Amino acid sequence: MPRRSFLVGGLGFLLAGCGSRPRDVTYRFTLEVETPEGRRIGSNLLEVGISFNDGPLGGLAQTALSVGVSGEATVVDLGARGQLFCLLSRDIDRKGSLDQDAMFGALFPERPPPGIYADQRERDLALSKMPYRAHVDRVKAEKPTVAVPIERLPRLVRFRDLSDPLSVETVDPRDLATVFGPGVRLVGATVAITEGKPTREIEKILPWVVKLEGSIGKNVKADYWSPLGQINDGSFRRRWS
Repeated sequence: MPRRSFLVGGLGFLLAGCGSRPRDVTYRFTLEVETPEGRRIGSNLLEVGISFNDGPLGGLAQTALSVGVSGEATVVDLGARGQLFCLLSRDIDRKGSLDQDAMFGALFPERPPPGIYADQRERDLALSKMPYRAHVDRVKAEKPTVAVPIERLPRLVRFRDLSDPLSVETVDPRDLATVFGPGVRLVGATVAITEGKPTREIEKILPWVVKLEGSIGKNVKADYWSPLGQINDGSFRRRWS
């Protein structure tokens, strides 16, 4: 799936090439689940690409940034209990839920350059003058690890039958026990800035995603706002190339 862009129209794409060099940042997304059989961890690499509209004609475009993620849904194997999937797309029924495109910006807010400031106004002024690309470069260099608040997690699901996409069920991250049994709970999630290439293994678990185009419920005319209508090919994997 091509990189998602928030630039609008052909002019926006043209102007995107007039700004600073794009940045690509790799991060490891990890979910940890406690079960009566022991702790289970699911982890994979995703890459966020950020293009800047800060060139000489930048003011003509409708947005300052183009942001997109390349990668796949994260899978936690719970053994006989099944598999938990954290999709790339957000859960529209859960307030605060993010998709992976928004994860970097939400978890790594801008900070003013290091230094001593007389007051908050001076700090805010220094921050306003710092290009966003400098912020991205600093995060990439420092390689921090941060916790993902449970309410910010993308949509979590499980399949009653891995071979049948229509068997999907949305999972409440605050209540895994209802779906996976007593004693199963989400311990936490983290994002760690690192290096490497995005993980490409989802088709080994869900072979049908290779041919999926559009929502998983399109052939049964599922309601657009239902999970079957909201979960689509971009929920499982996104590719730049």
